[in-house]
Amino acid sequence: MTQPMFRQGDILLVFESAQLNPLVKPAPAGGRLVLAHGEKTGHTHSLPASDAVMDVPADPAKKEWLYVLRRTELTHQEHDAITLERGIYQVIRQRQYDPGRDLPASD
Repeated sequence: MTQPMFRQGDILLVFESAQLNPLVKPAPAGGRLVLAHGEKTGHTHSLPASDAVMDVPADPAKKEWLYVLRRTELTHQEHDAITLERGIYQVIRQRQYDPGRDLPASD
């Protein structure tokens, strides 16, 4: 079975599981949880901070996770809103190709 995926601009969310750790607690009501900022426009991919928690590891090689605690909407000023169900989502960020960075070093 394929995993549901949701793309909004440079953000791809891959649904992993509906099982949440009961110890995951949201931020107090109010404010927005921002997944990404637009580089040129300043627009944001965000959702209510009381509806989700992000796990961003210090090591950029490790996966980022979004824990959605209740049905909510991921919004952006230039894209349609995406309804997310409760669960765990892997966050994958599109990045610009950089040949100097993305090619292996020659010996």
